Amino acid sequence: MTEPYDSKITLTYSSKWNEMSSRSGFEWGESIPEETMFMVLPGPEELTVYQLLKWYIKFLRHFGFNDRLIRMGLANQLFDEVVTDNDLRELGKEYGFVTESDFYDKVEEEAKKKIEEKEEWDRLKKTQGPMGTVEFIDND
Repeated sequence: MTEPYDSKITLTYSSKWNEMSSRSGFEWGESIPEETMFMVLPGPEELTVYQLLKWYIKFLRHFGFNDRLIRMGLANQLFDEVVTDNDLRELGKEYGFVTESDFYDKVEEEAKKKIEEKEEWDRLKKTQGPMGTVEFIDND
């Protein structure tokens, strides 16, 4: 039997201002000379991956990352080249997106349908009624 244990995740950010020029933001009151921030998450073993990611996103927001950049980084990790097309298609069904290769296949299919419809319409425009008595009126 295993012993119960306590665990925690700690994220730490520390920065210290280094004097680089007389025109730096510190001398003008625009920056903080030194800062240290901690975020502690007690008991992470009972959290879901979704909850852990939400917590980490909060951490990134504290340091100026906007949601767009965070999403780009997460997407890069999630949809890395290691992921198979079938895995991506499964995710696409669940979240409503289409892979690039499937998108181009659909576009090509739609283009073929449009061409066939145009050809059929052109054929119908040339067709007249029996004995050539019905005149086609083009409303286009």
